[in-house]
Amino acid sequence: MIIGAKIIRREKVSSTNSVAAALLSTGVVVEGTVIIAAEQSEGKGQKGNRWESEPGKNLTISIILYPTFLRPDKQFYLSKTISLAIIDTLRSFCSDLSIKWPNDIYVRNDKIAGILIESSLSGDIIESCVAGIGLNVNQTRFISNAPNPVSLKSITGHDHDLQGILKILCSECDKWYNRLRDDELELIEKSYIRYMYKFGEQHLFESSGNVFSGTIRGVDEQGKLLIENAEGKILSFAFREVDFTHSEYPSR
Repeated sequence: MIIGAKIIRREKVSSTNSVAAALLSTGVVVEGTVIIAAEQSEGKGQKGNRWESEPGKNLTISIILYPTFLRPDKQFYLSKTISLAIIDTLRSFCSDLSIKWPNDIYVRNDKIAGILIESSLSGDIIESCVAGIGLNVNQTRFISNAPNPVSLKSITGHDHDLQGILKILCSECDKWYNRLRDDELELIEKSYIRYMYKFGEQHLFESSGNVFSGTIRGVDEQGKLLIENAEGKILSFAFREVDFTHSEYPSR
């Protein structure tokens, strides 16, 4: 196992992804190195959002990888593998898990984890990758304007051992990363589709200020979301180009 073989612990950082990037800039870091912090002052989320995490309550980690075997046009498979690793980590604790494109993990209609992957490319090679994971474990009060956060404690009613869950998460990430390295893309794709949030269901989406009805049909190799509209046409959307309408989130 390479992921988690070396763990760097910090009490407080701006973000674990920033620490990982700084380490990479100083030279080669052992692949699979995990940076974990009890507190992040500027935790990163998708779309430039801030990831809220109460100090000492959750898992906020970054994993350093060197996926030079993966073509840049297939780098979304990194997101798929990390998403599936989180799903397998959580299956022992809760059910109704899904992956909301592009990289949020849901329990029913609530968000329990998020992923931020930052890659460094050189021509047709992915030189390095930092996979940031935020997993809500023991936090029960959320003060940001995020519409639907949830944690393991909120679901189960009791505290969970952060180090125990970290050990499981590292093991699952290692398992799925090895499957990616072994070119098991079909297995990864089928597993991702199986857990895809609202897959095959008709819902309202918003894009460029327009609301339309459509059905999620999958994700292409570049990571674009495929939605079939009411006329039967398959539309593809990159990050930030489409989202579920706000009506998808029930009031709390």
